[in-house]
Amino acid sequence: MHCPTTTQPEVVGKIIHLRQHYHFGPMKIAMYLQRYHDITISQSGVWRILKRLDMSRLPASQRHKRREQRWKRYEPN
Repeated sequence: MHCPTTTQPEVVGKIIHLRQHYHFGPMKIAMYLQRYHDITISQSGVWRILKRLDMSRLPASQRHKRREQRWKRYEPN
């Protein structure tokens, strides 16, 4: 069966590479592909591909942390 709207395997490979090596989210992956590879894909399309490949959640150690939780400067009284 042939589906003309499927994402090209090369694009899926680029999405996987960006996710594994740079830990980009769907928005950043879509922006990166548009800017550097002239590939237009929606954020939701990127998310669906990541979800299908079971890569939709980053490990806790690689997730974005709020500014207050990243570090706390020690200030003596």
